[in-house]
Amino acid sequence: MSETSQALQKIARGTGIVFAGTVISMFFGFLSRAVIARYFSTGEYGVFNLALTVLSIALVVATFGSQNALPREVAFYREKGPSRVGDLASTALVIVAVSTMNVHRDMMGT
Repeated sequence: MSETSQALQKIARGTGIVFAGTVISMFFGFLSRAVIARYFSTGEYGVFNLALTVLSIALVVATFGSQNALPREVAFYREKGPSRVGDLASTALVIVAVSTMNVHRDMMGT
């Protein structure tokens, strides 16, 4: 089997795993919202959705979109300068950790 064929099989397998995980996650998200909507009042469901919205916004702010940007940059640096990939990953983790702590501190009001 050629190297390209093996790489395509790895990509297809990884894509299938991600797709299955996404479908399962969406199913459980839908199921949990249905259960919450059924057993709690309208006001409580609204508070739940508000909390989810605030947490989602805080997550986007805290991670600076690194979950989308980091894989692209790692692939780029693997091609151009493989020795810098470790530095890139560690720097991204430090930046996200610091920003997450700042967002958490700001949300808690301290």
